[in-house]
Amino acid sequence: MNFFSRLTNASSAKILLKNLEMNSETHEINMKGERKGFIRWLLSKLGLTDRTYNLSIAKDRVTIQNAKNFSILPTKELHNYSGGYKNNKLLILLSFGLIVAALYLLIDGINSYRGFTDGIPFLIILLILIAGVFGWLYTKSGVIFIELNTFNGLGTNVKIKSGSGTLQGGGTVTNESVREILTHIHELTNSNSKYYSK
Repeated sequence: MNFFSRLTNASSAKILLKNLEMNSETHEINMKGERKGFIRWLLSKLGLTDRTYNLSIAKDRVTIQNAKNFSILPTKELHNYSGGYKNNKLLILLSFGLIVAALYLLIDGINSYRGFTDGIPFLIILLILIAGVFGWLYTKSGVIFIELNTFNGLGTNVKIKSGSGTLQGGGTVTNESVREILTHIHELTNSNSKYYSK
């Protein structure tokens, strides 16, 4: 597979979420995002590629728009699906470590006969601020994955990262997001897939 075909491969994608809409009545899902990656971003700024990625799951079809390419899977052929959620635990560990360091400096300064030496109060405040930034990034670091497959092995899988914690902006993904998506997919396959419907 050459370089440009990898950029437009619709079967697997890593995207930044821009918008996620789920219809509670029809259970249809519309997800809009942009493909991740510095090279893709650079090529899009030069007008050489389109980073747009849209995934739509309706009662009759699953439509994947990857830039100017479209792939369609019939919903009735969906055989299995899965999903999951994770976030970057390193960020919360760093935040916790900085809070512990700040508390240590604070307690040491209070208990020391010398009191606080020059610059220590500023360092404590700085450590707490950086810990807060890492904690905020942790809340925005969520990634969900969705995988859809037909009986003959065709399908798609997509990793969706929160766009809200990035410079590009966008939507936030949570553990609840993947639960809702899988619930809607379950309802759609139960009603429309020949492998699930009665």
